[in-house]
Amino acid sequence: MVVVANDEITVALLNQPGSSQTGSEVNFCCPYPEKHNHGDRNPSAYWNVSKGVWNCKACGEKGHATQLAGLLGLSGEKQCVRD
Repeated sequence: MVVVANDEITVALLNQPGSSQTGSEVNFCCPYPEKHNHGDRNPSAYWNVSKGVWNCKACGEKGHATQLAGLLGLSGEKQCVRD
């Protein structure tokens, strides 16, 4: 199992277009854009740095740090391909 620090996830998210941080939360585009009517053009997912969890307020997807790291290509789990 690959361990990825929450800070590494935060940096990866903030490098995405449209992402922003307020306090301990990072707003970013959902890793499942196909579940959104318009591909999540307006970021609707949130990463809570202190809790190590994320959720999308539009489609309801959510998970923990290891899963999100995989979606971002930071570990060996499922990778998200974005264009």
